[in-house]
Amino acid sequence: MKKFLSLVALCFTAAQIPIFAETVIRAKVKNAEGNKMGYQYEEAVIRNWVYRQDTIVDGALELRLDILDPVHIKFFLNDHQIAFLVLPNDTLIFEVDGNDVPNTLRYQCRNMQDQEYTTRLGAIESIWMLGTRPYRAPNSSIVNVPNELSDSLREAENAAKQRFFQSFNNQPHLSPYLRQAIIDTSYLPALVKLTKRMLAGAKVGEYTLKMRDMDKEDLSDEAIDNMLSQITIERADMIRNATYMDFLQWYNDYAFRKWRDQTGIVVNEENWIRLRLQFMNEHFKNDTVKYAIMAYSNGTNNLRRPEFYSEQLRFIEELYPSGPYNARMRQLELGLAGLKQGMKAPDFTLRDLNGKEVSLSDFKGKVVYIDFWASWCLPCVAENQAVKKLKPKYKDKDLVFLYITRDKNDSVWRDAIRKQEIEGIHLMGGGHVVFDQYQAEGVPLYVLIDKKGYIISSNAPRPSHRARLEEMIDKALSAQ
Repeated sequence: MKKFLSLVALCFTAAQIPIFAETVIRAKVKNAEGNKMGYQYEEAVIRNWVYRQDTIVDGALELRLDILDPVHIKFFLNDHQIAFLVLPNDTLIFEVDGNDVPNTLRYQCRNMQDQEYTTRLGAIESIWMLGTRPYRAPNSSIVNVPNELSDSLREAENAAKQRFFQSFNNQPHLSPYLRQAIIDTSYLPALVKLTKRMLAGAKVGEYTLKMRDMDKEDLSDEAIDNMLSQITIERADMIRNATYMDFLQWYNDYAFRKWRDQTGIVVNEENWIRLRLQFMNEHFKNDTVKYAIMAYSNGTNNLRRPEFYSEQLRFIEELYPSGPYNARMRQLELGLAGLKQGMKAPDFTLRDLNGKEVSLSDFKGKVVYIDFWASWCLPCVAENQAVKKLKPKYKDKDLVFLYITRDKNDSVWRDAIRKQEIEGIHLMGGGHVVFDQYQAEGVPLYVLIDKKGYIISSNAPRPSHRARLEEMIDKALSAQ
């Protein structure tokens, strides 16, 4: 109990934030295309990424967010990005005209000193969206922009960001929350290096992942350990920083694999969760960081199976029965209940390569293997090679290979399909709510659905796990 009290103090004393708090956002919006406005934010500790698009009613939009920590929320209006740092138990009021966002944006909230930073940063991050606007379909996030233009706009955006950071980051009036959650990028280099180390050289079936610049950088254990020895791994004050939490998770994966290889312990599907949780509990020393990485790891379990999520949550609650994020994790667990085996698969409608609307319900009577992927996802590329050995067996069977991409650039999407020779039904997902429906925050993710439209697995085996996948598909095809 004494450990937990210190944990709460570390997490909340600085701003005296209530454990349960509702934030209200009220917006008055003119001239919104399609009379809609999208928004997204992420709760860093519990790995809860939210994307929505809401209808504006009578020129107004009201949101009520159940958040524990300040969140960086981004609104999307007519290809402009409007960003705020939103505090728990606060009311943010803003108004804007979609025809002239920079000159009409007005806002009022508790932490006014932070919003000039976030709104200016949001404006810079609009450079790419505004530059590709002529290539965008009306009321859509999908673009068909030449790759050369896209790259030049990204370069201009990054250059503008660098100039902005140099001129603004040292302002004394900015809050500690803004500095910790958004401004502090000190863990980004370590995150990038660890990500490369964990991906480069990994096996996907018979295919070996290879980073483009893998040969230009030392990614050996010795190089990684040397890098880690020069930074502070456990930072209780940084747990609201999404980059830091991502780093912590990759570090946790790296340390766990080294421990597994050194001890010779065999890790399988039955003991994987238990061993990972025990390792986290013993490896991390700071109680705040330990609790945060467990909560974050539980959040990333959305990409695996609902029952794994529940098992992890029980373990966390045993160690921290009054943990401040437990209630939020319970809410996420309820949201995952609809993805369990035997539940009706959420329906959706997306456009295919010919612009035709395709719904999941169109495939009733067939087994559907959904592949959530992206052109820039290295494991996706490898799995797209692995699946080619699977498809001939099911050429004349009632099995649909349904691909849903996270890409928003139409030309990049089509180019990847052509270059990788991916056969199947392809749908443009972009920023569609389908990724939220299936908890597909990360890619690749695979979902297997039976002939009646019910979920067999919301985290089906990857094509590289061919034997297990074939067993599940064969059983689904033979079912009446």
